[in-house]
Amino acid sequence: MKKFKNKEELYEYLKSNDLYGLDSEYSLSTQKLKRIFKANGVHINKWWVRTDPSWMCSVCKRAKKQIVKINKHGDLSGQLHEHHDHMADFLKLEFDKISSKREVRIADNDADKFISRISFGLAAYENTLVCSDCNKADADAKKIVKAHKYFSFSPKDIASFIIVKDNCEHTINEQKAIDCYISQKSVYKRRLELAAYIASIAADNDHWYEESRINSIESIYWNSNRNMRIYGIDELPGFNEDLLFQSKQYKSDLSQWRRKNRLSKYKPTQGDIEHMANTRGEKWNKLDDDWKCPICDRSKESCVTKTKKGTWLFNTVGKSFLDTSSLNWCTTKTICDSCHKVYTLLQKEVDVNGVLSYTHHNIISEIELKKSILKVYSHNSHDVNNSYVDNILKDLTLRIENELYTFSKLAPS
Repeated sequence: MKKFKNKEELYEYLKSNDLYGLDSEYSLSTQKLKRIFKANGVHINKWWVRTDPSWMCSVCKRAKKQIVKINKHGDLSGQLHEHHDHMADFLKLEFDKISSKREVRIADNDADKFISRISFGLAAYENTLVCSDCNKADADAKKIVKAHKYFSFSPKDIASFIIVKDNCEHTINEQKAIDCYISQKSVYKRRLELAAYIASIAADNDHWYEESRINSIESIYWNSNRNMRIYGIDELPGFNEDLLFQSKQYKSDLSQWRRKNRLSKYKPTQGDIEHMANTRGEKWNKLDDDWKCPICDRSKESCVTKTKKGTWLFNTVGKSFLDTSSLNWCTTKTICDSCHKVYTLLQKEVDVNGVLSYTHHNIISEIELKKSILKVYSHNSHDVNNSYVDNILKDLTLRIENELYTFSKLAPS
């Protein structure tokens, strides 16, 4: 295999070739598909890049050329997703709930790791890479059958009820989906009641695990990382797969993140907080009890938020702010996750073309972030000051154009 010395050599090679075991927005096969579909551009994701151009979805048996389709923006869309069983989420929540309600919280980090490890044994199938249409078919079918919140169809299940056409979303054979769900309800109930049944189920070999012989997430990572090393892509500046495609943000969606804040009514109990601190409180335990976020002025306890999976989490980030009076035009502060979310999404809104390296380059000052926040809430994301943000967008854009950001080559070191 050819080993590339720089990005320019890689991109020149891709004009007339494909990479073995990897794909790219710029490769010969992708550009050929773009011409065939008369697409404006290309919209692919990291899993598409980490798989061979000849990759086939193990569920619907379609190759990449049969999976791609034109999205609403006129771009050629090729999306692959990690399909996983949600039983681990249920197990984690049950663990949290029981531990939090105890008079004395004795569960520690080892207990949390145990839950994570044993969850693999409860899964109905291995985490598997599938096309976006198969992943969506799982969600659509669960709505049809009114499935339990943490139920998910396995790759083999999905294959049994989808109606497949090239370059289109799948449709669902509703009766087959219902029959599939009904056939598994009793086993699924036994999985939810695992404490009482696990020994007898294992002894009877009446288990529910389905091995993914191809397209497991672990094998995709292993093979793509190996191929990146062979080509020397891992030695080029930038983050591996990001060199092979450009993350696309559509202008119509850029400010959507700040227009509506969905507030949660839930508040953690003292038990929830103690359990979180005992089991996954590395950042919580590193900070003094009287720590406050330097941006929003919230206490540690107020910064605890509920994740999408329903667990309580305290997260902080060491963030670099633009400060032209400092070396590298940079000062660093430890801020809460809600403030970091505003910072990151605002910078992404401005950096449409992906010019900045988010590890080093930042264009927002500490005072600008403070002014961008309209209202703060305990255990929730912040409301954004949209009028202020709209007014500074032009200035932030000019900073990118003039390389006025942290660790810029113009900044004194």
